[in-house]
Amino acid sequence: MKRWIICAVCAATLLLSGCGILPMEEQYEKAPLIPEYQKEQWQTAYVQRGDLVLSQVVTCTYMPVQKQTLSFEVADARFDALFVAVGDRVEAGQLLAQLDVSGLQEQMEDCKLQMEKLQLQIAAVEENRKLALERETILQEGNSQQEREVALEKIRGQYDLQLQPLLDEQEILQLQLEDCQTKLQNRCLYAGIDGIVTYARSIKKGDRIGAGEKLLEIEDAATSAFCADSRYWSYFQPGEEYMITVAGNQYRTQVVSEEELGLPESDKTDEIYGLTYFQLLEQASTLEDGARGTVTVVLDTREDVLMIPASAVTNLKNETVVYYQDEHGMKNYKIVEVGMEADGMVEIIAGLTEGECIITG
Repeated sequence: MKRWIICAVCAATLLLSGCGILPMEEQYEKAPLIPEYQKEQWQTAYVQRGDLVLSQVVTCTYMPVQKQTLSFEVADARFDALFVAVGDRVEAGQLLAQLDVSGLQEQMEDCKLQMEKLQLQIAAVEENRKLALERETILQEGNSQQEREVALEKIRGQYDLQLQPLLDEQEILQLQLEDCQTKLQNRCLYAGIDGIVTYARSIKKGDRIGAGEKLLEIEDAATSAFCADSRYWSYFQPGEEYMITVAGNQYRTQVVSEEELGLPESDKTDEIYGLTYFQLLEQASTLEDGARGTVTVVLDTREDVLMIPASAVTNLKNETVVYYQDEHGMKNYKIVEVGMEADGMVEIIAGLTEGECIITG
């Protein structure tokens, strides 16, 4: 009986709830989600103390003040020998190369031999003439002065007739020898200046070479220099040493005046471009005419100063300011006085102290 009553009550409850007679359970709104506070993030840096160096990179060009290009003037000749190589130091007058001179040397030797024979013949004729004149003088002792002179002049004439062909032949041989020497000179190349061989053509013995074809090039290392045309010319003083970089290689140089290089002095005025010459202090045979290099010059320095990244400095209401994070975590600013700027850093003259943290971005 109890079981039946319980079932009836449950059925009635279900029926009433299905018809909406029982009240609905009260629904409460959910509390909104409050995101956590996101603190603004800044890039920061600290005020530091150090040295500031303001420098400038200046471009310069290598230029040999004295340069000699050598070539033969003989057309279509056979090459004989090259006596130097690139990098060799040579002196003015030194034999550097020559064409085939074998035929000329034989001609010269033949001329010299014939001239030696002629000189012996001429010497013999002159000696015979001398003896003949002495003998005739003795024979003419009893004759008058006029008779003696006539007799002696006759002997001189006889021997002059013997000497003249020999002297003419000697003159011809001398001209032939001089011609051979000129040809030999034209087949030899000599250094016209003291310097370093910077170019030597690759050529074999017996190869033909034309007139005017470049064979060698010499540069005077003592006067070769880099030249810079810049508005920073006044920062370079004669006697100062600088390292010049060319294609990753460094060359030790010294600032020299135009007078020292034998060049006319150029006009130089403040605020305009001017020429500066850097003389090489060491041999540099690998440098080519027109090679471009760079040299760094120090324009100004500040030692033991406060400095911060230049990106931290800005302008606000006609004031130079630096931002920082205050004790409440808020962004604030300070007015500062700045000085020289170099390499991304700026000098702080007033407004900050060493170790302060400032906002850079």
